[in-house]
Amino acid sequence: MQTLALSFLAGIFAANATPHFIKGITKEHFPTPFGSGPLINLLAGWAMYGIAALLAIAAHIST
Repeated sequence: MQTLALSFLAGIFAANATPHFIKGITKEHFPTPFGSGPLINLLAGWAMYGIAALLAIAAHIST
């Protein structure tokens, strides 16, 4: 059950990171809780990808 929950959360974070990362690298504004500038979006996207990766590692998906 823990693997399923952590995998689900990893997917949510990765899916949410994608629009922020794309808007950051294309230098377009996109709202976040911290602002809407491109740099903020790029950092938010990378942070969420990092959290998703850590959750995927913690989920032990291969087992």
